[in-house]
Amino acid sequence: MKKNLARTYCEYVLFADANVGPNEADSVLFGVRYGGTVSFRKGTENGPCAIREESWNFETYHWEHGTDLEKSRLFDAGDIGPFKTPDEMATSVCARAKELAHGNFLIMLGGEHSATPPVVEATKAKGAIVVDAHLDFRDSYHDSKNNHACATRRIAELVGAENVHPIGVRSICFEELADARRNGLKYATSVDVREKGIDKVIDDALAAVKGRPLYLSIDIDGIDPAYAPGTGTPEPWGITSLDAKRIVERLAPELVGMDVVEVCPACDNGDTASLAARLVREALAVRMKPPIGK
Repeated sequence: MKKNLARTYCEYVLFADANVGPNEADSVLFGVRYGGTVSFRKGTENGPCAIREESWNFETYHWEHGTDLEKSRLFDAGDIGPFKTPDEMATSVCARAKELAHGNFLIMLGGEHSATPPVVEATKAKGAIVVDAHLDFRDSYHDSKNNHACATRRIAELVGAENVHPIGVRSICFEELADARRNGLKYATSVDVREKGIDKVIDDALAAVKGRPLYLSIDIDGIDPAYAPGTGTPEPWGITSLDAKRIVERLAPELVGMDVVEVCPACDNGDTASLAARLVREALAVRMKPPIGK
C-alpha cells in the first residue's frame, strides 16, 4: 500500500521513507534552497520542498529490483539556505555536506547547479558523471566562479577534466567549447544518446572516467522539457526520462553521492519534481539490492 500521509519535520515535508535518524542511516538527504545565479526562469530555491512533496506519490516496493524503501535507512537532514551570495552558498554547502557524509550515500536536492561542486568536494569523489543540457564549463559568469553556468568547470577542477563526463549536452557557448577541448573534457550530446543508445553512452562514460568513487549530478534540464518542463533553462531535444532512469540504475551501485538540481516548481504542475523524486528513489532502491552472489 502507498503511504498517503506525509510526516512533517520543522517547516518542511520529509522525503518519503526517510525512516531513521542520523546515527542509523546509511543514506542521507539534504536540500539546498538557493537560486541566486539563475539566468532565466526564477524559483529553483523551491525545488527541494517540491521534490519532497512529490516523493510521497510512489509505492515503497520497487518491483524491478525486489527492494522496499520502507526498509531503507534514509535520514532527511533538512535544508540549508537561502544565501546572500554564491560564495556564501558554496562555503556553507561544502561544510554541511562534510558533516553529513561520513561514509553515507549523500543525496542533495537543488536548488541550482552551483551547489553541486561543494558536495562533490565533501564526498571526496574522484570522478563525476553529469546529466545536463548545458556544458556549464565557463570559468566565470556574471562575475562569479560559483555561478550555475560554471558547475562542470568547478567539478573538473576538483577531480580533473578527464574524470568528468557530461551526458545529454546540447547547448555550448563558443568560449567554453574551446576551453573544454583544451582541457580534454569529453562529453556526450543528446544526439549521441539517440544515435548510439543510452547503454553505449554510459559504457563510454564509465570507460572515460577512471576516477572512483563516482558522483552523479542530474541537472533536470538534461532531460527533454517534454518530460521535465519545470526547470529554469529548458532546452529542446533532450534525453528521455527512461534514459535518465537507466543512467541512475547503472551507476547507483558505484556512487558515493548524487544530486538532482534545477527543478523550478512554478514552471509546471509538479511533474518535474515528481520525476526528480522518482530518480532519487530509483537510486535508493538499486543500492538496497544485495551484491550478486549474496
